[in-house]
Amino acid sequence: MPTHRYDAHREIRAKSDRAIERETALKWAARADACYQQHRETGLTRWLIRAEDYAREALEHGAQVGDRGNLVGELQARLDRARGKKR
Repeated sequence: MPTHRYDAHREIRAKSDRAIERETALKWAARADACYQQHRETGLTRWLIRAEDYAREALEHGAQVGDRGNLVGELQARLDRARGKKR
């Protein structure tokens, strides 16, 4: 059995859906942050496109947490800071 499949099976048995969605949202937000930084450093549009894609993923997964939008609000603030927007 491939390692990644084994890890996924172990994860879904050990964690709640909310926990998985929260972790996933935070990982996508971190990826978006890193891509925004790469865009600032290089000026390459591909980094901005990836950052926006990753930001959308973060917000989508954050919305699945079911905490009345608290995580989505935190993610939006973090992403706005990464984009260089004041909030």
